[in-house]
Amino acid sequence: MTARYDFFVKETGVENAYLRIGYDRNPFRPVADGSAQQPLYTGHIGEQLQQIQQWAREIHEKRMLQPLSIVGSLGTGKTTILRVLEAGLSAWPRTEKVFVHSVLLSDTGYARASVGAMLLSGLEHAMESIADEVPSEVLAIVWAVIQAVDVPGLTSGPLGSAIKKARGVNGEQRQNLAVDLSQWLRRLPLTLARARASGLARPIDWEGELVGVVAELLTLAYQAGVLKTFFLFVDQIEDLFRPTFSELRRARSPGGGSPPH
Repeated sequence: MTARYDFFVKETGVENAYLRIGYDRNPFRPVADGSAQQPLYTGHIGEQLQQIQQWAREIHEKRMLQPLSIVGSLGTGKTTILRVLEAGLSAWPRTEKVFVHSVLLSDTGYARASVGAMLLSGLEHAMESIADEVPSEVLAIVWAVIQAVDVPGLTSGPLGSAIKKARGVNGEQRQNLAVDLSQWLRRLPLTLARARASGLARPIDWEGELVGVVAELLTLAYQAGVLKTFFLFVDQIEDLFRPTFSELRRARSPGGGSPPH
C-alpha cells in the first residue's frame, strides 16, 4: 500500500490520503458508475441481506411478486447493497434468463421521472445479449420475441398486432417491421407509409400508457421463453417525495403515490 501511495504522489504531485487506506477516493461517497471499490460491512445486517436474497429468489421463482424497498438514512449503504445485489443477479447463468437494470433517479431527469421510460431504458441496455444478430435500430427483446418459436397471448392491441404482423413475414420485411416497432416503443416518429405498414400510427403516451405497453412486451417475452425475470432497481427514489413533485407526478412515477416505508 505504501508503494502505491508514493507512486501516486510522485506521478500526480497531489496527495491522496484515501490511498493510505486502500481506496482511490472517498469510499463512502456514492457515485453513479461505481468506479471505486466501496466497503460493505455485513456483520450487523446479515438477517436483512438474507431477506433481500430470499426476495430475489422468490421473485425469480414467481412465488412472490411484491416490490422491495431498502430504507435507511443517508450514508448507511443502500446504494452499495443495490450494487451488490445487481452484481450477484447479473452473475447468474445465462440459462436462468435473468436481466437486471439499475438507474439513479437523478439521471433520468426529474421532470420526466417515468417508470415506463426506466423500463424501456432497461430493455435498451440490460437485454443487449437476449438475441443473436439483432438488426440495426431494433430492440433486442423485440427481435427475440419476433423470432421466437411460439408467442402465446398476443393481443389485438397495437403491440400484439405489430408483433404478429412481423412474425408473418420474413427477410427485409420482418426487419423493417421490427425497426418500426422499436422506433414506436422509443416514441420516435414514423413516416406515414411506415406507420400504415406496421399499424403503429398513434404515438404512445409517455407517462401512463408506456408502462402498460412495456409491461405487455415483457409478458410476451416471458410467455415466449425469451426471459424469466427482469429486475429494475431505482436508486434515490426518496427524491420523489420532495416538494418539487406533485401528487400527480408522484403517482406516475416508481413511487406509485405512496411514501417509502
